[in-house]
Amino acid sequence: MEWFEFGVAGLDTILSGALSRGSLLVVAGHPGSGKTTLASTICYRNALNGHKCLYISLQEDKEKLFRNMKRLGIDLYDIEGRGLLGFLKLPLTADAESIFEVYIGTINRFVLEHRPTIIVVDSITPILKAIEGGTRARAVLQNFFFELPKLVNGLVVLVAEIPLAEERIEPGDIEFVADTILIMRHRVVDKLLHREIEIRKARGAPLSIARIFFSIAEGQGIKVYIPPRLAEIPPPKIGIVFKGVCSESKWMPQLHPGEVVYISYPPHMFPAMYLIIATANAILNGGKMLVISYEHSPDYIWHMVAETLRMQLAIEVPIENLKEALGNYVSIEAYSPVAYIFEELYYLALEAATRVRPNMMILLGNPGLSHGREFIGRYGGLVYNLLLYFRKLGIATILLSPYHRDAYRLFSHIADIIIRTRTIGTKDGEAIVYYIARKGRYTTAVKDEDFTQCVKEAMEVLSNTIIHHRASPRNP
Repeated sequence: MEWFEFGVAGLDTILSGALSRGSLLVVAGHPGSGKTTLASTICYRNALNGHKCLYISLQEDKEKLFRNMKRLGIDLYDIEGRGLLGFLKLPLTADAESIFEVYIGTINRFVLEHRPTIIVVDSITPILKAIEGGTRARAVLQNFFFELPKLVNGLVVLVAEIPLAEERIEPGDIEFVADTILIMRHRVVDKLLHREIEIRKARGAPLSIARIFFSIAEGQGIKVYIPPRLAEIPPPKIGIVFKGVCSESKWMPQLHPGEVVYISYPPHMFPAMYLIIATANAILNGGKMLVISYEHSPDYIWHMVAETLRMQLAIEVPIENLKEALGNYVSIEAYSPVAYIFEELYYLALEAATRVRPNMMILLGNPGLSHGREFIGRYGGLVYNLLLYFRKLGIATILLSPYHRDAYRLFSHIADIIIRTRTIGTKDGEAIVYYIARKGRYTTAVKDEDFTQCVKEAMEVLSNTIIHHRASPRNP
């Protein structure tokens, strides 16, 4: 049996098999929730696969629709030019008797003339309102849309509006004959727009997730992410060990691809030393490290690394030169946790990992803390799924954030290696102690002087890389 595509990777994964020939899809939601974007995406993606699409609009102007969709990467102009898209604008009518001639009759004639395999009706709401209270008309209309997918031997997509004031979502009688129903929602959370798709019904597609987060991005359209199933997650590659500074020490655990390291430090500290050690390890392994910061800008992080090198090794390295020397090994991106909802931060991290393809990642900071303690649990669930995905890709991930009791309980449960940095009072002031453990083994307390030796080894790796870069013929 031939299947049609949603054109959205996550939906095509979770709803595989839902859009078969002869099926009816209802996409419902409040105004502005993304219904037209999804319907246009389905039309566009399947047209690229050679299927003719008929887009029937009762409210949207053709030029406005085409222009708006092109901004999202959905080029309806292109498929129309190839003869794969027909556009039909139907007039609004409040007369139930004219429904059969104006709507059903016109659609039938257009279908027979153009022979589409996909039909989009955007939106069916004016039709439902026109026949409200007319039992016979509703029955005829319901039967028409039930038979239409069979008539074209393809897919029919009905877009339905839900009034903003309505809490209950009722697309109307048409929902009873639909094979798949998707409800698109959007609401404001912490002054930010939160979008989600509820899968209300999906014949032929075994479901394990009922709601998924999505976003709409310019040039990319709808983006969703489906968390990996535990059965898909391979164990860490124990046979492979990352090269690293202090690898000869008895207290520094070996790191394997796909493992998770959780490092906490006092809130008043900046973890420059850990960043330097991780950068040195990326250089030694000839790989790429991606740093995603939720606390500091990329320039600030580069500045702190440069300052640490200056203070410890008396090496003056301008930030731009440092970026050039280490750019092949380190990529830094930053996202403000108050500018995105958690789910979007989650997706941005996934997107960055897919784009950069690192073998090691650092998540710097804890965006959950900026929203208050009550958000720790919600953020933790997203991080857990994120780490499962990175493990699936074989990416070693370092969670590097200020100590917080709730975060510590959560992340120490997830991590394979745990490092807690603490300051303790001494007669001379303060001393730093590092508590390091691999899950299932005893914790080792490491003194600051021993840890500092590791940092010196890491700095030598960075220093040699910078010197080599300066000596390169391209950098006189």
